[in-house]
Amino acid sequence: MISDNPGIQNIEGRMQYYRYRCLFLALIIALMTGCSSISSPSEDPPALRLLPPLSAPEQVLKQKVLLQAQEIEREFLLISRLTPENIIAVVLLPTGQTLLQLKYDGQNFSQQVFLPGDVPGHELLAIMQFSVWPEQIIRDRYNAVSGWHTAFSEDMRSLSWKNQLLLQVEREAGQLTVMNNLHGYRVVIKDLESDR
Repeated sequence: MISDNPGIQNIEGRMQYYRYRCLFLALIIALMTGCSSISSPSEDPPALRLLPPLSAPEQVLKQKVLLQAQEIEREFLLISRLTPENIIAVVLLPTGQTLLQLKYDGQNFSQQVFLPGDVPGHELLAIMQFSVWPEQIIRDRYNAVSGWHTAFSEDMRSLSWKNQLLLQVEREAGQLTVMNNLHGYRVVIKDLESDR
């Protein structure tokens, strides 16, 4: 559009420039939002949370553990001593050889590893606690941090991080099955005996 009045042309030119600028900014924002939602990898969850020792009377649990990962199966024995002051868990081979010892007093965590390699003892203890600790303690500890979600039913419990299912625990008569979706393995735990 051509006008005889240079002031109107100047205003129309500025309006056109303003429209292009708004359109350009809107396009950049739309592309950035779209690309980030499509291409950004899911955020790794933080470390699982350790729960305080139980205030119940001392218990000693003896359990058989079957670890299934891909096509590999391994059996272990787990002996756990739970007191109001601390938790001690020892993992043994079926022959009795000690592989791992975990200790946690509600503040300090330590582990002794009796085999080569790095063992995620903190995670193992946190999974054990998530599997058997009372629901309210778990809810209080995990739901206090944004991103964690716990779900409970009579025979099942699950833990998710930002809608990504990490752990699923199923109970049935004397047996506990833990599916670790983050690391792709399954653990079946059977009670051998327990002393209270």
